[in-house]
Amino acid sequence: MTAEKTYKRLTGAHIKWMAIVLMLVDHIGAVILEPLAINLMQSGSLQLYAGGQQIMQFDMVLRALGRFSFPAFCFLLVEGFVHTHSRARYLRNLLVFAVISEIPFNLAIGGAIWAPGYQNVFFTLALGFASVWTAEYLQLRALQDGRKGSVNRVLAVMAIVVLAIAAEALRSDYGAMGVCVIVVFYTFYRKPVTAAVLAWALLSLNSWLEVFCFPMIPAVMCYNGSRGRQAKYFFYIFYPAHLLILVAIRALL
Repeated sequence: MTAEKTYKRLTGAHIKWMAIVLMLVDHIGAVILEPLAINLMQSGSLQLYAGGQQIMQFDMVLRALGRFSFPAFCFLLVEGFVHTHSRARYLRNLLVFAVISEIPFNLAIGGAIWAPGYQNVFFTLALGFASVWTAEYLQLRALQDGRKGSVNRVLAVMAIVVLAIAAEALRSDYGAMGVCVIVVFYTFYRKPVTAAVLAWALLSLNSWLEVFCFPMIPAVMCYNGSRGRQAKYFFYIFYPAHLLILVAIRALL
């Protein structure tokens, strides 16, 4: 067994499960611990205030661990884009579950059924998927029409910019930066570690907390290119379902 095969042990399924678990950890902090800590700190009692601070510190640990998830899902999205048998069906699924997940997301993050100021991550993933698909199509169409070089790049960049602006206008999770991360993973598809480093740098510029998505880099280094055993549609269903469960737990507390 070569040295490369020795450490390249992670399949796409392994990375997806890590991302799902850490997303759950992150959302436990965001949906349950943060509101609880804020309530305690606003209670007027010094003892409860101290307890709220301790919970908030633990919450920050959970939020830091959860930073792995978004770039991992972006990486897997691009893998899916390249290998899927039907890009149209893939994009349809993202959009359908973006709509299905919006009320659970609003209840979890905004505390109300209608919360237009912040949309769930499926919208970002869908816009990122559409951006690389559109850019690829325009480049291929430009080559077929005999246009080359800068024209191809300009058309592709214009498509990406428009969809990134759409993500920002929609206020989807991670917004334009999220679309750019997906584009980076696609652009450097043949150099995944380079893509992971650039994605980490972009996200870190977006927020200091995103520095903690760094474990995505060694995960990509250990990726062996295999899809692994996939639980079809599990993530799609798990995303809105776990948010509703967390909302119920918060209500009980």
